Amino acid sequence: MVEFNGVVFCYDRTEVLHEISFSLGKGEVVGLLGPNGAGKSTTIKIIAGILAANAGTISVAGLPLPERAVDVKQRIGYVPEAAVLFESLTGQEFLELSGRLHDVEEETLQARIRDILETFGLSSDRVSRLDTYSKGMRQKILIAAALLHNPDLLLLDEPLSGLDVNAAILIKDLIAALAAEGKTIL
Repeated sequence: MVEFNGVVFCYDRTEVLHEISFSLGKGEVVGLLGPNGAGKSTTIKIIAGILAANAGTISVAGLPLPERAVDVKQRIGYVPEAAVLFESLTGQEFLELSGRLHDVEEETLQARIRDILETFGLSSDRVSRLDTYSKGMRQKILIAAALLHNPDLLLLDEPLSGLDVNAAILIKDLIAALAAEGKTIL
């Protein structure tokens, strides 16, 4: 699913990634571990097509990055470490926007929104504006948005940030279920 070969990335003159190589297969769940500044978020952003490597080769589902970044983005769900939400939208509206941007058929989209809001315990909050959501609720909405288009690859940067213990267990169970379906999770 992901091939990351000899990747180098620099911020200004500081090399953050030095010839990093790894591969991820279908159904694998892999965590990146390391201290702050080790390049974990940078690696995820490169795979998401947000940043371009200075050297090396990257492919997702056989598609080279950055040349096919738009096609890659259709196949991934991405939850950034620090996301900015459209706070004037309701949870329902935000998820509808996210699904429509991924061209999810309307009937399918509405069913997926209902299911995921129920799974995350947010059904009663779906018509509340995002600026009233707690940090944990915002994180759940971001994860929900990343799942709506049924991506093959899920990129999660600090996915449990702001979640209580029960929500963290729910997300871990969800990740295991997605992997069992053949989805790849980083």
